[in-house]
Amino acid sequence: MRPAASPAPAAAAALLAALAAAAAAGAIDRHPPRPSARVWYVDNTAVADGDGSMVAPFDRLTRAVRAADAGDTIYVFRGDGTERALDEPVRLRPFQRLVGSGVAFDAGGEAPLPAGEPPLLASAEGPVVTLADHASVEGVALASGGEAVLVGRAVHGFRLVGLRVDGRGTATAGIDLQDVVDATLEQVTVTGAARFGIRLERAGQVALRACRVTATGTAAGDAGVLVRAPSGTMEIASSEIGVRAGAALAVETSHGEARIALEGVELVEEDGPLPASGLVARADGDADLRLVVGTTVLSRLAADGFSLVAAGQGRLSFELAGSGAIGDVGGAPTRALVAAAHDGGGIELVARGDDLLARDTGLTLEATGSSRLRASLERDALKGAGATRGVVVLLSDDAEAALALTGNELAGQVAEAVYVAAAGRSRLGVEARDNVVGEPADAPSVPLPSVRIETRDSSGACVALANNRIADGPGGGPAVALRQLGESALALSGYTPAATGGGAAQALAATNRVGRVEIVGDRELTATAGPSCPPPALGASTRGGRGAAFPLVEDRLVGEPLTTPLNRHQ
Repeated sequence: MRPAASPAPAAAAALLAALAAAAAAGAIDRHPPRPSARVWYVDNTAVADGDGSMVAPFDRLTRAVRAADAGDTIYVFRGDGTERALDEPVRLRPFQRLVGSGVAFDAGGEAPLPAGEPPLLASAEGPVVTLADHASVEGVALASGGEAVLVGRAVHGFRLVGLRVDGRGTATAGIDLQDVVDATLEQVTVTGAARFGIRLERAGQVALRACRVTATGTAAGDAGVLVRAPSGTMEIASSEIGVRAGAALAVETSHGEARIALEGVELVEEDGPLPASGLVARADGDADLRLVVGTTVLSRLAADGFSLVAAGQGRLSFELAGSGAIGDVGGAPTRALVAAAHDGGGIELVARGDDLLARDTGLTLEATGSSRLRASLERDALKGAGATRGVVVLLSDDAEAALALTGNELAGQVAEAVYVAAAGRSRLGVEARDNVVGEPADAPSVPLPSVRIETRDSSGACVALANNRIADGPGGGPAVALRQLGESALALSGYTPAATGGGAAQALAATNRVGRVEIVGDRELTATAGPSCPPPALGASTRGGRGAAFPLVEDRLVGEPLTTPLNRHQ
């Protein structure tokens, strides 16, 4: 299922355009000069004494592999449709093409051959095809039960087009690429891989377009597509990626910079033994990872939709637009979007125009240790059929976080629509404007607020609420509950007892459409000066990594926002 038409996110478009510009400028040499070449033909139904020409093709693939020189083309007819005489490994040479009858072929000087059913090339144990620099594999079906069906090691400038790759249920990976640069995979289908449909390690300038990749994974670490230690840029567009257990797409890095763009991708959980997630990304060490995701659909997931983790000194930037569990796509994930920063890691998150449907939580933010986290949600729909909560923020230790909610819609929760808790020595800034917190779902036995913000221990939080419409909470609870406990400090923007001439509840009611307000504290709310409420210790702090500022609201991450979510579930 593909989402309805929507403008592409500006950041995703910019990243994809940068790839094209680099290629046009010669930064990526996609079409270097090739040596003089000839074509060798193979047909496993041919007679044994063929010379490899079109009229007298070789009867075995190995004869063509031995005859072909660098820059030559090996063309394989479908033959009898079996792997007979096509079951020996192929190790390509630089600039060689391996072409099958699954794509149209014009050798020049010969009659063009139309596209039809591909031939089946197989290997009993090792890979069927091993790539070389500037090689291409097109229009063939590959099958092997070995470690991987197709492999590339330290090669660059290759193309895979119109392939069917089958791991026969036992191959660890369908396509295994390591230390590769400048690679295009287009209209590639991968099935039957035991753990990874495609495994990419230390790869850069890679594009996957119009591909369908699945893995029959049985463990939490398995993935439809695994991207490990990427370098440079990567593009995944108009593709479907699925897995039975683990993650449809997993990105792991601990060193250097990497930028990955997804556009028009469907992340699917196949029927499997364990719940699967859609996208799982982790940055640690000194990694700087940026993910730009547009019009990407979560389908039938039983675990997390988008899961982000930053640890150590790792930095992770995530931009999401026009995406999520959209419409009835076979069930929503447990948590639609979760970001967790630990032990000095930093996360920057922007979501605009998304449908964050979930069975448990729409957005979960967690920060521990000396980590830092900044999140901005604008015009997102956080809904669910009986979801526990819409937004959850949990801080502890020395963590610092800033959260901005603007123009969002929250409805259908059975507990708090927004639940924020700061503990330890953490520092938090919350700004919520123009949001609609709708009627809750079935009432719980204990009344709960719609919005609950709580500080404990020695933590500090600064809260700015303006022009929100907030219904009373589940079970008849208050619309807003502010709870300051222990030695913590909880500040409400624009409120000071002397200047306001009334309580904090009256101050909230004056700037928001709210029902009942409940304020519980061991002491008065902290006074603030002026209408704004900057988050304590954010921006100037050097804790949590490299000293970069985390302002409360900043629009530099994405360009023009989408005008509306794809589906508001009205």
